[in-house]
Amino acid sequence: MSPIKELMSKGIRYIETPGASATPAPEVADAFPVSTPPALTRSSVPLDVADWNAVYREAGVHPPPHGYGVDRIGEMLETKRFGSLDRDTKRKAVLAALDAAGVSVRDVVQDAVARDHALEAFETFKQREVEEMRVRTEGRVQTIQQELETVLRDSNAELERLKRGAEESVRAFAQFQDRKRSEEKRLREFLSHFVRDEENPIPA
Repeated sequence: MSPIKELMSKGIRYIETPGASATPAPEVADAFPVSTPPALTRSSVPLDVADWNAVYREAGVHPPPHGYGVDRIGEMLETKRFGSLDRDTKRKAVLAALDAAGVSVRDVVQDAVARDHALEAFETFKQREVEEMRVRTEGRVQTIQQELETVLRDSNAELERLKRGAEESVRAFAQFQDRKRSEEKRLREFLSHFVRDEENPIPA
């Protein structure tokens, strides 16, 4: 829930004016114009930020000079002194405190809206950052897959060449042995004309 919505949910909904009954305030966008902070083009705040104040500071959003920002009002609404009060009484008590401090509720709402704008801008940037990371990652994954396919294809081709080479070597050696035996037979045959079989130095 954004700060402005949270503030409204706690009872700061109506503004009383002297002599008039409590009436709903008009839409915040119309009644409380707030300058929109420039959209972030970069952010050093991590996505898992634990303290939103880091986001607000980066966006240039600071509490009002008088100190009555949405956080201060939130603290007032959550104090034990207000804990047992109903929503309408809480609202009146906060409005009375603001009036005593010379602070308009408009300042509180403007602070909340400015913070909400900062959160929206931060979300937009981080969404873009995540999308860019996704695109880069998918591109890199595709490149690696293509490289792996190329390596696998080349490796398979190399394996086939090695296999064929080994098989060819086995066949060539078998042919060599056949030719060797034929040559030995020929040599033994020649010598058989001069020596007895048992004395023939060429093995049978």
